[in-house]
Amino acid sequence: MTRVNANGYFDEEDSEEQRYEKKKVLNEQRTKEYLAGKYERGGGVVDPLPDDAPFFVKDYYDYYKTDRGYHKRSLNSNDGWNVTG
Repeated sequence: MTRVNANGYFDEEDSEEQRYEKKKVLNEQRTKEYLAGKYERGGGVVDPLPDDAPFFVKDYYDYYKTDRGYHKRSLNSNDGWNVTG
């Protein structure tokens, strides 16, 4: 489990109980995907970009949704990563 998955952005979810709950959710999702035989995607960079998006999301958008960073097979430009990471 990556640090951002375990603790949330800026370590806002840094407790043993929260990590345990996240692990339970990930385990349930993995079982669901195994039974279905396919992975669920989390979605790429939000599009359209909301005006109140955090600065780091605006940075992602400025890269992955422009000619400089976009690629048709890029996970960040399109469907995103598997929801289980």
